[in-house]
Amino acid sequence: MQRRVYVIGVGVSRFAVTCEGAASLDEVIEVARSALADAGIARADVNQVIASYSPGLPVGYWREALGLPATSSGCRQAGPRESVLMLARQAVANGSAECVLALGFDQTDNDPDQGQGAGPFRGLGGHQQSPGGNRVQAHGDAALEYLSRFDVRPETLAMAAVVAREHGSRHPLALFAAPLTLEQVMADEQVAGPLTRAQCCTRVYGAGAVLVCSETFIARSGARAPVQILAHAAVAHAQASDDAPLYSAAGYALNVAAARHVYEQSEIGPEAIDVCELHDSTTIAAVLLYEALGLCREGHADRFIEDGDNTYGGNVVINPSGGLLANGFSLRATELAQCAELVTQLRGEAGPRQVKGARIALQSHLGLAATREVTLYRCD
Repeated sequence: MQRRVYVIGVGVSRFAVTCEGAASLDEVIEVARSALADAGIARADVNQVIASYSPGLPVGYWREALGLPATSSGCRQAGPRESVLMLARQAVANGSAECVLALGFDQTDNDPDQGQGAGPFRGLGGHQQSPGGNRVQAHGDAALEYLSRFDVRPETLAMAAVVAREHGSRHPLALFAAPLTLEQVMADEQVAGPLTRAQCCTRVYGAGAVLVCSETFIARSGARAPVQILAHAAVAHAQASDDAPLYSAAGYALNVAAARHVYEQSEIGPEAIDVCELHDSTTIAAVLLYEALGLCREGHADRFIEDGDNTYGGNVVINPSGGLLANGFSLRATELAQCAELVTQLRGEAGPRQVKGARIALQSHLGLAATREVTLYRCD
């Protein structure tokens, strides 16, 4: 039987637009220390560190750098396509560790996209490729089909970017925090189908740290404000019918399947979710996720957006951090940053971006190797 898993500490760096701004190892250590301080535990309490894939680092680097005791079970480097947060959660759930520190960070030697520029669209769909090999155009084509299929106005997609920037303006770490008007989003350079530059995320670099632990560890250590990971699902393959819309090829069926698994595991439905962090690499990606995650009915995302149900005062606040549209996409830190935002929200510590009364939170992340990951959190 799987044990309960809790998040007790989080830390995130400010993201940078260029690879020269990638987190140094010293900065990663500072983020790890922030997570430890946030949890209120000592370094000696950490059993294990699971860090991002980083060729060249010796096996014991993190133990020595973080001052962990020799009695700790050690450090593990994730594979090039592995999620550090998922590995940490599994280690606690299966009983192989009591307290695990997950470290995700971007460096030029652990980023398969390092040779490309850092402009918009890098990492737009993770490693997902459209049949023509153009990820940006795949999103543009999906947007055109969606607008036509459901008779949605292009302005509605642009409204999702306006909301993201408004949320980002409340977040002190947001990289693109200046609010945008609908007119500004629509007038920006058009890049693929109806999508403008402001409707697409930018590839960025950063670092994040999350401490996960068991219920036994909490009782023993007195760690503060535990947030439970209620359910998690990772889906890499899903069957789509031959007559499925084009956007299904962009991962819609995968997201539906991952969300369904999480709701079945937890016996909690989407109507109970107070706050959500999702992978809005483009505005059409956000719209499709609203529907795939069950936050609104298929083909009804336009009403969801236009009625303000994706923001404060609506049904569910989506990406109070500003999401990828306001923070950019870090290949190895975004997943941890999403977790950190939701934990902060569930603790009631998010300041001007706090979602009032938040108790149930959903995370939807495009993982490495284009795996769709959905996680549900609760704070009692």
